[in-house]
Amino acid sequence: MTRSVNISPIREIRVLFSATLTLLLCVLLCKKPFHEDLFADGDKVVMRRTRQGTHSRGSLAGLPPGVAALTRHNFSRIGSLRRAETEDIMLPANASAYLQEALTTISIRESTTVIAQTTEGLDAATRRAIIDVCIAAHQEEDFQHLFTYIPAGGRHFLAYRAQELVGHAVVTTRWLQPEGLPWLRTAYVDAVATLPSYQGQGVGSAVMHQLALGIADYEIACLETDRVGFYARLGWEEWRGPLAGRKGTELLPTPEQTGIMILRLARTPSLNLEGGLTIEHDGRIW
Repeated sequence: MTRSVNISPIREIRVLFSATLTLLLCVLLCKKPFHEDLFADGDKVVMRRTRQGTHSRGSLAGLPPGVAALTRHNFSRIGSLRRAETEDIMLPANASAYLQEALTTISIRESTTVIAQTTEGLDAATRRAIIDVCIAAHQEEDFQHLFTYIPAGGRHFLAYRAQELVGHAVVTTRWLQPEGLPWLRTAYVDAVATLPSYQGQGVGSAVMHQLALGIADYEIACLETDRVGFYARLGWEEWRGPLAGRKGTELLPTPEQTGIMILRLARTPSLNLEGGLTIEHDGRIW
């Protein structure tokens, strides 16, 4: 007696497996980096993950003012399938210390405003406030001469809480030459400072985030610091190779120098952080 075999379930499994594998490959190939926005929703924190390049920003009714959020879901198509570009993750506000920190960060972002201003555009009162913030933050009276060192041409990033200046950083144009590359127009960062009473509240991070957005016309950014961990969390990288300055045709090695960090920008070429890095001498080296 001949026995018939029903193979349709096997075919369905194969088809389903093939479709699943194809979908996974498409998702992996099409996957884009995402950013996360946090906002409060009653007694919960919402973490919204958004694929870059497909979202629009706006305000949702009921959200705290000044908090960025999506106004709608956006989708991209994979064949006849539709893949959501955003996902909301509801997190209980009392779940962990991390969430309490997140809520604090939300509050800071709502109430901290960071603006950019040229050195030439600063009035006397703002210059005095910048000097006071820098001295209070670093306990270094030499900041009294900040605008002697930077009389013009600086790009200042100023953080305000209400009407009070609480944070600052300034960018000036210098020139770096990574080994094997031409000289790069460099956003050199100085005088990063937060008033002591506001330190640890995200003000410095807000200033540096806005600074990174405001230097797209440069080829690379650079700074000197003893707080490598802080800047590393913001995307900066410590240079690990030999360092030097150049004054005219003279090379001035700085083997004892540490804490030189760079930030890759859209126009930054491929870098070897183990190679040499030279900066032009403009009255100082680093």
